[in-house]
Amino acid sequence: MLFQNSLQMTNALQLAGKQFEFMLYPQKTHGVTGAAARQLQQMTVDFFDRELK
Repeated sequence: MLFQNSLQMTNALQLAGKQFEFMLYPQKTHGVTGAAARQLQQMTVDFFDRELK
């Protein structure tokens, strides 16, 4: 996804009054690896734990 697409999506969500979470990983492509991958995995687990209760 191009960064411009991410900006368009966040703009559309904001204009629609939708809540969302967004994490940007600079210097990463479609594959997030290393410490960033562990953080992403933990954020995903935390999100589902919080939202599916």
